[in-house]
Amino acid sequence: MEQTLNAPRQATPRRSLRQRPTRSPRTVLSVRASADDAARLLAEGKAVYASGERMAALKLFERALATTAPSLETRRELLYSSGCCHAAFGDIEAAWQFLRDATDLGLDFNAAEGQPGLMRMEASAQMRIQLRKYAAGQLKSSGTYAKEAFARSRGSTGVTLGAPRRSAASSPLEDLELAPGTGEGFGEIAGRVLALLGVGVVAAVLLFRAGLSSLR
Repeated sequence: MEQTLNAPRQATPRRSLRQRPTRSPRTVLSVRASADDAARLLAEGKAVYASGERMAALKLFERALATTAPSLETRRELLYSSGCCHAAFGDIEAAWQFLRDATDLGLDFNAAEGQPGLMRMEASAQMRIQLRKYAAGQLKSSGTYAKEAFARSRGSTGVTLGAPRRSAASSPLEDLELAPGTGEGFGEIAGRVLALLGVGVVAAVLLFRAGLSSLR
């Protein structure tokens, strides 16, 4: 019995803290299923678009972007297809937002227009020219102009990030510098204003009487 109690305990192997947890097979399967769902919704949306149902196709593309985890290539095509739908609606701003995101992921817009397998953009020639200029950086959208105008307005007013804000109770008159000898009291300022008004009234009366005398 004593030998059993005094026997040295075997050290249990400790798990290294630097060991990264491996992804479970269930997680891998869910990611693959999500990517497959995105590809399926893309194919369904393209078929619906070809049948003339543009709004229904756009909803399928947006659903795939919002609820699935598509691959890079599928996401790029989903964004491009969504842009084609908005271009067909005549909404160039929304179309360029999706096409810009697609180009950020490596889409060549000029090559995509004639690339087989991608959706055909059904838009006017003028809109296509504008979208090409957007892609080439030769033209700015109204949203870009608005952002730049907002940035310029903040710079012209001298507002900088991190600068202390003026309290709501403070008055712009606090920044005025009064000339030497000028009274700062409200009563003194009011008295001077009343004196000036009195002088103006007296001068007006004298001019009125002088005019009457000249008429006589």
